Amino acid sequence: MNLEFIKCTTDDDFAKTSIFYLEHRLDLRRDLDTIEAVTALHGYITNGHLVQITDDLSNIVGVVGYYYGTPEKEFEDKHIVLIEAAILARKNRKTAAFVRGFQQLVDTIRLEASDVRLFQFNVSADNHYLLKLYSKFAEPISTEGSFHRYSVEIERLKEFLDRFS
Repeated sequence: MNLEFIKCTTDDDFAKTSIFYLEHRLDLRRDLDTIEAVTALHGYITNGHLVQITDDLSNIVGVVGYYYGTPEKEFEDKHIVLIEAAILARKNRKTAAFVRGFQQLVDTIRLEASDVRLFQFNVSADNHYLLKLYSKFAEPISTEGSFHRYSVEIERLKEFLDRFS
């Protein structure tokens, strides 16, 4: 199955992707309530970027929400891309999908913002699988509330992902 990353640009894109996000929000964080999810979506739409991941039949099977810069620095630190949300439907969660999706995201960001040097990811503290996975290629840099933030240089991330190609 091929997965395609499509950046949301139209109201229809944002609506369909937002519905997927709301329906699968508990895959991101078990305690993520609807108000918090809508607030996060509003942030991606107004200050960041929202990407839908589609399958061969153009069904949305995933979503990524990210920012250039960090909220803590009021998005002035544009050399950082902060991936706050990445959800893939359970039936599509395979190593190949993870790697290929990540490669597409890295390629998209390198084309959009050539000054990005660091990828950062927020991971729920209770998601032991992702904590272990991200520690294979990124360093934990902070903990805030129920999230850990990991960071990796974009070139190091690309090298790590290319090993699977």
